[in-house]
Amino acid sequence: MTAPPAALMGVDDAVAQAFRSAAHAFQVQAAALFRAGRLVAFASPTNALTMEQVAPAVAASTDVATRGPLTRFYTPPGSDTDFVLYATPVRGDLALAAFFTMDTPLGNARRSGQALVQAIVRAGVTAAPPPPAESPPTEAPPPLPRDWIPEQPTPELERTLLPREQTPLPTPLPRDWLPTAPASEERLPFLRPPAAAPSLAAPDVAAPTPFAAAGAPLRLSLVLIPRFPEHRLTGALVPRLRAWTQRLCLAWDWRAETIDVRPDRLAIVLTIGPETAPALVAQQLRDGLASRVLQTFPQLAADLPSGRFWASPSLLAGGALPDETEVRAFIRDTRRAQGFSPRA
Repeated sequence: MTAPPAALMGVDDAVAQAFRSAAHAFQVQAAALFRAGRLVAFASPTNALTMEQVAPAVAASTDVATRGPLTRFYTPPGSDTDFVLYATPVRGDLALAAFFTMDTPLGNARRSGQALVQAIVRAGVTAAPPPPAESPPTEAPPPLPRDWIPEQPTPELERTLLPREQTPLPTPLPRDWLPTAPASEERLPFLRPPAAAPSLAAPDVAAPTPFAAAGAPLRLSLVLIPRFPEHRLTGALVPRLRAWTQRLCLAWDWRAETIDVRPDRLAIVLTIGPETAPALVAQQLRDGLASRVLQTFPQLAADLPSGRFWASPSLLAGGALPDETEVRAFIRDTRRAQGFSPRA
């Protein structure tokens, strides 16, 4: 969809042109500039998204100007494709929403979004001028009566009406006067020679230099379900799934916080680095666990010639695990999409 002219959307043409050029240069799927939830510029170099599809994300990100940048997953209306959304303030009340593919590491998404912001700022974007404050009308003080006399005169009036006290002049010393004794250091301390300043010896042990804090880790939750409902995660498979998940996370420098194995699902909460794409984490765990299941239980290969033990859809979310209602709805919808009738 072609965006309206920039002048009609509340942003300068130069800023809009710089914004669209930067969107092409940094390979975003789509980007939007907005003020107070109102879209003022839009660009989609690959035509992956339309203005109508990004409008809900813009409406939900109106507080980034005060709250600060945020990164989250976003599924546009009418699409099954997920995107990484990075929203950040630009200047004043102007904010940016940039959309990236799911295989984009969150650190790269943040850097590309900040590069977009710098390109927009260099183009000369200005904040919307605040409305002029209305000053209350000032009332002229009432005139004083002619015969008015103040109860307490002001300092200026006192200096004008009252004579000043004469400061006595010092008595001049005779020219041939000589002191009977030299001035002592107690009376004139400035004559005392300065004390030697203590030498500042270098410390034997240097203070440790603090290191810059690394990027904040990302907490994810992942739910996998077997491809066939009759494949239940029970018995000897349960401890093996726990051990395999721990070893896979250790191999990829992730940290598994929770591993919940139930007959119909495997739920994992883990922490990954900021440079790791969440979609890649889900794929590595799904493929790694599937290969180990089939190696340990080769009798399952008859049902799984593709070697894929887990169903293709997986529930991937940021933070803690979704509630049980959402997980059950995910399992039910997946089985329905596979053609399995729900159990009575």
